Amino acid sequence: MIRPAIIILIIWIVTFPLLSSEDPLLHLKSGIEAYKHYRFDTAREEYEKALSLYFSSGDLNGAGECYLSLGEVYFSLCLYENSLTSYGNACDTFRKLSKKDREAFSLINKSQVYLNLRLYEESLKSCKGAMSLYEEISDKKGMAASLSHTGDIYSELGLYSESLKCYTDSLSMFIELNDIENIGLLLCKTGEDYIKSGDKETGLQKLQEALNIAKSSPSISYELLMRTGDICQEYGYYEEGLSKYREARKVVKDMGDTVREYKALREIARTSLLKGDDEGSLGIYDRVMVIAKEAGDKGGRIDGLFNVALLYDKHGRTDDSIKAYKECLDFYKSAGNPFGTVKTLQNLGSIYEKTGQAAMAEECYRGAIEELEKIRGEIRLEEFKESFSEKFMPYYRHIINFLIEEGKYKEAFYYLEMARARSLLDAITGARVDIKKGVKPELLEKDKKLQGEMNYLQSALIREHSRVKPDEEYVRELQGKLLKTREEFKSLQQELLLSNPSYSFLTGIKKPLTPDEIQQKVLTENQFILEYFIKNDKLDVWVISKKSFSFVEIPVPSDELNKKIEDFRKPFEELKGKESVFIDILSKCDDRNLAELYSLIFKPVLEKVSIPDNAELFIVPDGILYYLPFEALITEKGKESDRQITFSGFSANKYVIEKYSISYIPSATLLDPSLRERKEKPGGTFLGFGNPDFTVIPDVRIIPGMNNFIRLQGRENYYFPPLPGTEKEVKNICDLFRKSGKTEIYTGINATEENVKSKSSDYRYLLFATHGFLDEENPMYSGLVFTLKGTKDEDGFLRAMEVLNLNLKSELVVLSACETGLGKIRTGEGVIGLTRAFMYAGSHAVVVSLWSVESASTARLMEIFYKNLMAGMTKAEALRKAKITLMKETEVIEGNRLSYSHPFFWAPFVMVGK
Repeated sequence: MIRPAIIILIIWIVTFPLLSSEDPLLHLKSGIEAYKHYRFDTAREEYEKALSLYFSSGDLNGAGECYLSLGEVYFSLCLYENSLTSYGNACDTFRKLSKKDREAFSLINKSQVYLNLRLYEESLKSCKGAMSLYEEISDKKGMAASLSHTGDIYSELGLYSESLKCYTDSLSMFIELNDIENIGLLLCKTGEDYIKSGDKETGLQKLQEALNIAKSSPSISYELLMRTGDICQEYGYYEEGLSKYREARKVVKDMGDTVREYKALREIARTSLLKGDDEGSLGIYDRVMVIAKEAGDKGGRIDGLFNVALLYDKHGRTDDSIKAYKECLDFYKSAGNPFGTVKTLQNLGSIYEKTGQAAMAEECYRGAIEELEKIRGEIRLEEFKESFSEKFMPYYRHIINFLIEEGKYKEAFYYLEMARARSLLDAITGARVDIKKGVKPELLEKDKKLQGEMNYLQSALIREHSRVKPDEEYVRELQGKLLKTREEFKSLQQELLLSNPSYSFLTGIKKPLTPDEIQQKVLTENQFILEYFIKNDKLDVWVISKKSFSFVEIPVPSDELNKKIEDFRKPFEELKGKESVFIDILSKCDDRNLAELYSLIFKPVLEKVSIPDNAELFIVPDGILYYLPFEALITEKGKESDRQITFSGFSANKYVIEKYSISYIPSATLLDPSLRERKEKPGGTFLGFGNPDFTVIPDVRIIPGMNNFIRLQGRENYYFPPLPGTEKEVKNICDLFRKSGKTEIYTGINATEENVKSKSSDYRYLLFATHGFLDEENPMYSGLVFTLKGTKDEDGFLRAMEVLNLNLKSELVVLSACETGLGKIRTGEGVIGLTRAFMYAGSHAVVVSLWSVESASTARLMEIFYKNLMAGMTKAEALRKAKITLMKETEVIEGNRLSYSHPFFWAPFVMVGK
């Protein structure tokens, strides 16, 4: 008889191997080994077994690690939705365990998946979540990694100043930690973005520093070599790229890392393809796809197949190429990869177009745009919308050009409108919700604190700059603190926006109007829309009236167009800081240039389209055309009539303004009447601000050349000369409105930023007669200057970013100041700056200036304009008649009689909106 103890021993001996094999850690390690050797199917199976066992034993930490590993496998397989689910489960698991470092790591991985899906804001939100967690536990390496990944988001969107800031801060942290691998990687990232942003010399220097690290540290050389190879590939240095990829492959092959070797092999194949080595590329891709199939990596196989399809197309194997692309398309759609879908549809469309299958090509191009519109509809942050428009404009351009070639001009116009001013239209269309509603109180308190800090620092900076001998060291200290506080404020605004419970109401996109809808809903008799579209070698113009639709193609190289407009503006730019030679500089303005521009961009339209005199034109500019007042184009040159009057030669010319009233709009869809519907009407009629008190301290610095003769509303550093004429300007205009309803004006010490913010929302007409300032690098920091004796809450500078929150009910805002119509021109979106901010805030129309203006002529123009407005003219016609009146007047300055017919005096102010 066998004793029980022996039976137990026998059972234990028999079952021990089975129990051991069910150790979840063994499955986890087995999965890691399989993944390393590019056996993805096996890795997934092992991770899932480990996950089940960890859950059975109640080991949540092990389960969390399995979720992370599964997320990595799914990401490598391009199964992004599965990857997000796994990383999300990891986040939840580690949150329950209060393991903030692993939760943050999971968020960073989620961020990378979101970025691949072009879900930029979700990616940013994940990065910010990781950063917060790492900050809580003072994990500097994690904080640096979060910054690096945040930089990747901005870089992908082409926001290089933002990405470089993130990369630089991350690099500093990794240097402090002596993390050689990440130092090298960040040097590569910064080098690439410097090159992309135009600073090639600095970029190459950073890349060389990274390569030096790679040489001295073989263990980290793979990532650096791959990154450098990517940059070489992107910029056409294919031999150098191949060399780097081959070096990288050798490094990991010696280590037995099959996954990374395979990645290097794929890039060798792609670079060979770009280089033109078709046979070699095809051979490598054959190997790549076999390896991918064996590994269960369908995503890797599809990546190879996509490039093979390119080769088939190149060599005329059309049917094979189409078949390959269709397989790619099926995978990208099933995997939920929108950009993979976009690029495949685009390439398929190109094949159909080349082979004369226009209907199929159009279907593909429309499908690609439909996918892009879905991505755009998910974007909420303004700067991301703008950058998206710029980055993906080539896809819109392609379908527009295709439809033009097919003679489908109305359809082409619709897609052009689809690409135009979309972030502005979406913002106006969306519900105007309070982004601070329902947000954590501590975030709101931080928001208030940061605004106060910015205002204090700005005021301190102004005071110090205004002294006869500013303390330069103190100035640099203040500037550094102000820059840092601005960055914190911007980050907080993103957090407020992304965490707001009401934010879903702001998503979605405004559908553009079709030409037929424009004719039915927007235009009246005698109104015309002229929408311009600049190409490399021609200018396309759509002309729409109530009863007609025309398309005009004008052969003109974009370089020539740019030069002529830049030449026209050059004297006005040169005038800044050289006001003492006012007449000499303005005499350089060549009216022949304006006559040539008329022949290039306007006359060809009139030759094909009958536009009657006194018609009202709505011009949708493109690119540099935003900086050109079409009213100033010369239809007929005259001769100088009176040599005793300076600039009298301009008075003999005939101008476009003498025939037409002109308004400018960033998109024809902006004229949609539904966008202007309001439940509330303003209670007041006119609100004006003029001649604010610009005195900062008694010991003020006097700028050389600023004397009584010079009345340009310009500035140098932080010195703003007084504008006594603007006080009279707003008072005279206010008198015109007194019988029409409630009026208010604020001048001198009372012309404060506080009064602007508290009063502006309840008036029909707003006038700001003050100094303007332009920040070309950060256009939303451009603004208007009010009384500089600021309070703890305001600093006297009303910036475009603050204008967004004014909630106006105005029909018209007039910015009687310098360069208020300028900003940063973004492809598709138009000018980003003050004009856009006031339209977003609710104003139907804005009058702005395209260069620095002269006080006396400006005051006179505004007075005539408002008289015309009160006489019952439309806004555009009132401005037109005011300019024509001013052109005929003269003024004596220091013994010189000047003719206001010079475009400098009457042409800078333009009407934007309706």
